[in-house]
Amino acid sequence: MSASWQVHWISSVLARRELSRLAPDILIRTLLIVGVGEFLAMVVFGLLHVRWGLWAALLDVFVLTLVTSGPLYWFVLRPAAQLATRAAAASAEAHFQAVVEAVSDAILVTDAAGAIAFVNPAAEPMFGFELKKLLGWPLSVLLPRGTRPGRTEAEGCRQDGSRFPAEVSTRVAVVGGQEYRVTVVRDITRRRQAEWELARLASFPRLDPNPILECDAEGRVTFTNPAAIRLLQSLGGPEPIARLLPANLPELVRGCLGGCDDNCRAETVVDTRTLLWSFHPLPDLQRVRVYGIDITQRKRAEEALRASEERYRTLAESAPDAIFVVDRAGVFQYVNRFAAAQHRRKPEEMVGRSVQEFFPPEITARWERGLANMARTGELIFEEEKVPIGGAELWLSTKVVPLRDATGEVTAALGISRDITERKRAEEALRESEERFRQLVETLPVAVRVIQDGKVAFTNPTGATLYGYESPAEIIGVDAFVSVSEQDAPRLREFMQKRAAGEEVPTRFEFRARRRDGSEFPADAVVTRICYRGQPASLAVLLDLTERKRLRLFESLLPVCCLCGKVRDDTKKKTGQPPWRPLEEYVVEHSDADLTHTFCPDCYRVYREREGLPPAEPPESL
Repeated sequence: MSASWQVHWISSVLARRELSRLAPDILIRTLLIVGVGEFLAMVVFGLLHVRWGLWAALLDVFVLTLVTSGPLYWFVLRPAAQLATRAAAASAEAHFQAVVEAVSDAILVTDAAGAIAFVNPAAEPMFGFELKKLLGWPLSVLLPRGTRPGRTEAEGCRQDGSRFPAEVSTRVAVVGGQEYRVTVVRDITRRRQAEWELARLASFPRLDPNPILECDAEGRVTFTNPAAIRLLQSLGGPEPIARLLPANLPELVRGCLGGCDDNCRAETVVDTRTLLWSFHPLPDLQRVRVYGIDITQRKRAEEALRASEERYRTLAESAPDAIFVVDRAGVFQYVNRFAAAQHRRKPEEMVGRSVQEFFPPEITARWERGLANMARTGELIFEEEKVPIGGAELWLSTKVVPLRDATGEVTAALGISRDITERKRAEEALRESEERFRQLVETLPVAVRVIQDGKVAFTNPTGATLYGYESPAEIIGVDAFVSVSEQDAPRLREFMQKRAAGEEVPTRFEFRARRRDGSEFPADAVVTRICYRGQPASLAVLLDLTERKRLRLFESLLPVCCLCGKVRDDTKKKTGQPPWRPLEEYVVEHSDADLTHTFCPDCYRVYREREGLPPAEPPESL
């Protein structure tokens, strides 16, 4: 039963119940009025002495009608009419209430001042306000932009401040002489979303950069998107679009619609481009959608990849190193010819076989642990070890890196092994040579130093003892110029800088050296450039000249002045200084001796006699 029929049925039931309730009262009123009227007519007829007959009966009816018509109207017909009016109004109101409550649109009735006079229940969930609170409010609270007669689109405002699109229909109604505006508001949010979704879906073919076509059951093209047109124009159009499609397009379309292949593909080559077409059936429409992709770059990339793989395979096969690939189970997936030749086999004889078949158990066990750790952590493996291969023991330097799949999981390992047997032999020979050199240097009676970056990097025991250190370890890392006198340090620093720059400097020179306790001594140095531990350095051989200077002092014939006792130093002539100097200065400069003054016994005896002093032994020093 529809809402309209429910309203009519309820209204009629209510009307019948009211009439049933008032029927006895109406009947009593009618009988009473008719009886009183008849009584009055009989009294009038009796007073007039009217005989009863046809004319009397007609007169009685007339008089009765005349007398009772007024009371019947006021006491019977008028209340019944009012009851019928109220029943009709109640029916119309119930019908209107049922309609406004049943609709999902908000119905707002505003008076001439724009205040809300009526709101249906659908407005409450739409705007978020309680119905009672809306009564008396201006309509602009719900529709800020206002309304105008007719159907328009506006923006509704909810209680929380959010906005929504709405379709507004406004009509003017006059009730009881007053003008009202009936506004029906429909929330079109979902419709807007649906329209946007339809527009978005419809834009896919238009905005897709790849060509999209649609064909009927006969293979005729019925739709092309702009990308297909642009592709055809780039190829020199305006030839038919069929130029881009496979030559057997009708057969492909019929086969696709026939269900033999739900997603068949075909490639076409147009000029220098390669296109891949995918066919998707639409059985209900008897159409086939054709999606195209320009795979020219992919084809070129695949060709380049094949060429690159061939180059790398050629490189791997011609490399003088063993190159191999093993999976996580330790099975060879690839072995180059050099690696196979080390085992005196062919590559195909090793591929697919485990490493355990070619190496001792202790090596394979270490390999398995390394591969498991690589698969877990991704760490590289780098080892140098002696491995028995092909009946000989070889030193191999092996580096293994993980190979990952598309998900990033380690699935295999790529290894490169280089035979470093000769290098190991050379290193061993070098170590033996260095050891012999060290033993030789440490037993030399002269001081030997290696100076690197201005610091002592090495010294032999003689060199440590010469400078007042107990062991070489105490002087390693010390500034080399701490062991040089202040007057000679600038000159030696200049030598070191020029030597580092490759300039010519004396390789042998003399200087004043300084011991740990601050005392100085003359030294002779022979310096040459070497490479020490892979870095440039200077090798210095040092000789203490103290004894040699002393011997030179006593062995040389020195001219002495007979009057003043000064000594002639011929070495000063070379520097332009006066050659005659006191004997004490000469001795101090050319030896380590410290001078003091005293008397010889004869002179001391003469001195005391001259001064009138008693005889005595001369003192040790003054």
